[in-house]
Amino acid sequence: PQTVADLDRALEVACRYGCHHLTLQADARPRTLAQAITLIEGWQRLAEQVDFPVLLETHRYRLTSDLLFTLDVLAQMPDLKLLADLSHYVVGRELPESATAEDDEHIHSILRHSWG
Repeated sequence: PQTVADLDRALEVACRYGCHHLTLQADARPRTLAQAITLIEGWQRLAEQVDFPVLLETHRYRLTSDLLFTLDVLAQMPDLKLLADLSHYVVGRELPESATAEDDEHIHSILRHSWG
């Protein structure tokens, strides 16, 4: 979804078909953390109305494409649940094969917020 309204329509379809969970590839690229938080909070309000998990996927060219920005979001929203596709961070940030301790902690932080 790009907007809160987009998710509303997707949730209607997911409910109709009895989905187990819904994964969002947030097709939005807010310029500020505040803009991202406002959008995600709107999605969370809608997600509270359904009986299945709604997860924000870490994905390239999406709201969560940057590891450090996503960590900033998680710092503001510690209960946010992710579906972590770590490959986008490894490739996008060109993490070295022997990652630094800081890189390792960043990835573990994402995993701690991941569903499942």
